[in-house]
Amino acid sequence: YMAGLLRKNVLTDVVDILLENAYEKRNVSSFYVLLEYASPEAQDRIKAQVYENRDVSFMAAFDESPSAEEIDAMIDSEAEAELDPAMLSLIVDDMTYEQALRLATIAYEQDDAAAFSIVMDRLTDEDIAAFNERAHQDKNISFYSMTM
Repeated sequence: YMAGLLRKNVLTDVVDILLENAYEKRNVSSFYVLLEYASPEAQDRIKAQVYENRDVSFMAAFDESPSAEEIDAMIDSEAEAELDPAMLSLIVDDMTYEQALRLATIAYEQDDAAAFSIVMDRLTDEDIAAFNERAHQDKNISFYSMTM
């Protein structure tokens, strides 16, 4: 039904509404189809919402790497909540060294070995040695063995 409507050049306003509705109802397949036909304004609006919500299911619809500012915003929101390994996996390759180190520190402080392991490859040997020493002092066996 949707494909038929889109072929008939439905008004962009209608597509924009359908796109927002697909996002709200978590209809991933419709979202991906509609995104292509939505107005640039609606695309920007929904992209901001997707990144603000750290909505991994919809992030891949945007064929661009997040900016340093978007990654910083995600790290800020991650620091206030539990780290989301799926989201981290999506952005780890786009992180700066400083962002990866900051996330590693957050993961250590939250005792989240899974999140730490995702960013660990972005750290220097000196950083890993420092985390190893810290884990040894804290008697944090899981991080101590991971950083050996």
